[in-house]
Amino acid sequence: PMTLTRRRLLSALAAAGGAGALSSRETRARLSDREAFESLLATGMVDLAVHYEIVSGPGAGDQTTRQGTIDGPQIHIPIGTLGTATPSGSMLVTFELPDGGPVPNNPASLWLATECPTPGGTLLADAIQLTISTADCATGSPIQRIAQGTLREVGEVMQTGRQVDGDPTTGAMDCLTDSACVLIEYELADYVGNETVDLPLWFGATQCRHDPQANPFADREVQ
Repeated sequence: PMTLTRRRLLSALAAAGGAGALSSRETRARLSDREAFESLLATGMVDLAVHYEIVSGPGAGDQTTRQGTIDGPQIHIPIGTLGTATPSGSMLVTFELPDGGPVPNNPASLWLATECPTPGGTLLADAIQLTISTADCATGSPIQRIAQGTLREVGEVMQTGRQVDGDPTTGAMDCLTDSACVLIEYELADYVGNETVDLPLWFGATQCRHDPQANPFADREVQ
């Protein structure tokens, strides 16, 4: 099930010794119960705000939950209610570096990572096609593909992280300096049953000041 709230996420992540850190203006925190990326904040911070809009499919018609702010470092993809009536859908996620805070913001290297679908043995994970792309924030149109395949395939290949281009119009892998958007598209095909499935999709960022390619998920143990 999708659990989304409108409380603003202000997560501070920084690069120190090649590791990422998740915090709310604190010096230590954990990315999740399973994966810890603990480190002291070095210089400056990354103040990341993340918003979502369900563009089509399940949840798109619900005015109370179709858009808002993501609470926590995980994106909940609304695939739980895909079916014959609504076999496909899409979600646009916007990552922003807000200005005007008490601490100067810094350009960030933005990353997405997954875990294996849960439960692991469900056939539904092989029946859902998933495409993750960078997108035009104004139109929502996809620009550059990040990953594509079945839910299970994407969950496997992205466990150690994929970088999100901060400006996909330049032809190079850029740091995030203002805002960047990711389009998540999902479609159910050739499936009969009543199983459920979830694909945890995490996001994280590290400062570009020291290492533009610093990946906060690089040391995760592949499942």
